[in-house]
Amino acid sequence: MSFLDILYKLLIGPLQLVFEIIFNIAYQAIGHPGWAIVVLSLIVNLLVLPLYRRADAIQKEQRDIEAKLHDGIAHIKKTFSGDERMMMLQTYYRQNNYKPTDVLNSSVSLLLQIPFFIAAYQFLSHLQILQGVSFGPIPDLGTQDALIIIGEISINVLPIIMTLVNVVSSAIYLKGFPFKTKLQLYGMAALFLVLLYNSPAGLVFYWTLNNIFSLVKNLLYKVKLPVKISLPKRKNTVQNVHNSNSKIFLFGSLFITILIGLLIPSTIIAASPQEFVDITYFHNPLWYLVSSMSLAAGTFLIWMRIFYWLASDSGKVIFDKLVWILCAVMLVNYMFFGTDLGILSSNLQYENGLSFSQLEQVINVLVIVVLAVVMYMIYQKRSRALSTALLTAIIAIGGMSVFNIYNIYGPVADAKVQAEALADEMPHFSLSTEGKNVIVFMLDRAMGEYIPYIMNEKPELKEKFTGFTYYSNVISFGANTNFCTPSLFGGYEYTPIEMNKRDTELLIDKHNEALKVLPVLFDENGYEVTVCDAPYANYQWVPDLSIYNEYPDINTYITEGRFSDISTKEMVISNTHRNIFCFSIMKTIPLVMQPSIYDFGDYNKADCITADNMIYTTQTLLSNAMADGLNNSFMKSYNVLVNLANMTRISDDKSNSFLMINNHTTHEPMLLQEPEYTPAMHVDN
Repeated sequence: MSFLDILYKLLIGPLQLVFEIIFNIAYQAIGHPGWAIVVLSLIVNLLVLPLYRRADAIQKEQRDIEAKLHDGIAHIKKTFSGDERMMMLQTYYRQNNYKPTDVLNSSVSLLLQIPFFIAAYQFLSHLQILQGVSFGPIPDLGTQDALIIIGEISINVLPIIMTLVNVVSSAIYLKGFPFKTKLQLYGMAALFLVLLYNSPAGLVFYWTLNNIFSLVKNLLYKVKLPVKISLPKRKNTVQNVHNSNSKIFLFGSLFITILIGLLIPSTIIAASPQEFVDITYFHNPLWYLVSSMSLAAGTFLIWMRIFYWLASDSGKVIFDKLVWILCAVMLVNYMFFGTDLGILSSNLQYENGLSFSQLEQVINVLVIVVLAVVMYMIYQKRSRALSTALLTAIIAIGGMSVFNIYNIYGPVADAKVQAEALADEMPHFSLSTEGKNVIVFMLDRAMGEYIPYIMNEKPELKEKFTGFTYYSNVISFGANTNFCTPSLFGGYEYTPIEMNKRDTELLIDKHNEALKVLPVLFDENGYEVTVCDAPYANYQWVPDLSIYNEYPDINTYITEGRFSDISTKEMVISNTHRNIFCFSIMKTIPLVMQPSIYDFGDYNKADCITADNMIYTTQTLLSNAMADGLNNSFMKSYNVLVNLANMTRISDDKSNSFLMINNHTTHEPMLLQEPEYTPAMHVDN
């Protein structure tokens, strides 16, 4: 991530994420992207309406002050010059409680529009789901509307309608305003016409709806329902400041930022850091923390602060109370609810899905209500001590986050060394038509009791496996790979009971020793030995194949992820940057809302991946027989199986070979398309 990436996530990222979540929920409910854009425009405008009303009030106050000071400033400029003029102006400003920087207040609405425009542009102009979709007279929301075609010339009508609506709205709003303000808004209308003329119709349609909303708002304010917005006089503002406590808001916002942006993501990654590393395309997972922290800071320290800054004094008090209560509610939701949901993959997808019983949801709501009441009472009675309490909490969760980062750094550094040491040569091994070939193939988490059913369903497999023996009564020595691996590869001397007898040796050393039994034995007897993805080698999630370094004739490779294309790897990284922040938000909100944010592990990502590019990240189960998408963890290992033939080199000499390989295809469940059980972007069985 570059500095510009971080800056984008701070200022634009939170807005774009809000756009995406609103759009996706609306699309899932309605089923058409055109109507989803309508809902998006309506909700966004309603959310920011208080912001713009307050901005309008500030601008009105600024215009009144400028009008009040105009004659005095003109007289000073006419009478004095040089340093004397500057000193007189400063004195005059101070006497009237005015600062030259206050002139920016006249452009608050304009400054607010810029980030919202950038967020909408970035989201809607790259939204694949709009491609080829018509809406009313618009033939394709994903391209220019070209509604009027004269010969070979096409005219985009939507940008023109958008501009006309903007001009009419501005004319109503600007009645009685100074020329400078009129020039500003009309110039913006012209600029938007130029910027959006060649943009996709979906984006222009959204901005047209925004302008229509603004027109309706101005009509209600100026014509039918004139609203008189009164602001406290500037001399009284200082007297009311003591009603709010900016420290409570600041420390509360900082607490939420660290909780969501750093503590929760770092806790998830620290549980198994190397699961978040693709050894064939290294990306340090600490960048995920930078990304989530940037989004959290942008949301709670910048945008929430903007709302706070624009609020009235009484509004600031409400913000203080809400932030104080939110800190407690978010922390309790994270620590005590939804803590036993099973296995969470590196794709941030729960293996058994995410659901809660009605009893759990009711208890959660009751706890939140009681907690909110208690925190409100504490605020009323002990408001002066709250900033100290929040600062203490910030130090506590900040310390926990630093500890998590420390635990992440070591394993990731080891993985980076392995990534740098990986040979560019594609994994390969040899089999001989005349010599002996020994293959030990471990499918991690495969269920042996399924074998008879597989053979009955696919009788042709029986012929292919003629000569092999099926051991039906085999049982592992534990429920986890690291418990079972030593005895599988090393034999009875490496069962848990036998290894525990050697209580003076480290478990990691005994595990590595078991992984070396077969490769070393065959190597010493003249076999050409290859080891791929030895499970938990050196107790690392990404196998540390340096345990075989003392045997130079043993070839070692990491195959998992080797056959995934770069675009897929980059998409997975991009999704994780986004989803880890969404996951943190999900863990802190009420249980009844969590499934909507979780969205089957997609976290309301609105981009539609088509079968044309076959980029995969997660699979969404629609039922026991239907699913959409491809699970990246599954595909990284499945692609190895598909490429076994490409890795195999056949020789006609009498050399002997030994291959030991581990594969995780069966470790990550994914619904496959019958009857051949192949991956598909849409599975319907």
